[in-house]
Amino acid sequence: MDCSKSFYNCGIIANSPYQPTSKSSYYLRFNVSIRFNNLNSQYNTKQFTDNSFQFYKLVKSLRDEGLSYRRVSKYLNDRNILTPKNKEWSVSGSSVYSVIKRYRERVERLELRNKRYEPVRSKMWLEFGEG
Repeated sequence: MDCSKSFYNCGIIANSPYQPTSKSSYYLRFNVSIRFNNLNSQYNTKQFTDNSFQFYKLVKSLRDEGLSYRRVSKYLNDRNILTPKNKEWSVSGSSVYSVIKRYRERVERLELRNKRYEPVRSKMWLEFGEG
C-alpha cells in the first residue's frame, strides 16, 4: 500500500472518528489579536499644535502658583484670553482641566508609540462546516 499520496488511503482518516461522510469537514479554529500604537500623525486631524502647547504652559504655570481650575478660568476670561476654539473659558474650570488632561494623555501616548506587543492567541476549537 502506498501511503505517501493520501492519509485516507492508509486508513488513518478512514478509522478516525472525524471521518468525513459528506462534503463537510472539521476545522481547527483560533483567533489572534494584535495590538499596536504606531499612530499615523498625518491622519490625526486634531494635532497638538505649538499654540496648544502655549495654552498648556500658561494654564500649568497658573496651577503651579496655587490657583484652582475656576480661578484660572476667571483669570483667563478677565484678560480676554480665549480657548483654542476662540470661546470663553468655562466658569466651572472644566476647560482648564481639559487642557492639562489632554497634554498628559498626549505624553503617555507618545511614550507608548513604539512599544511592541506580543500577539495574543485564543484557545483552539473545532468547527464543522462545508468544505
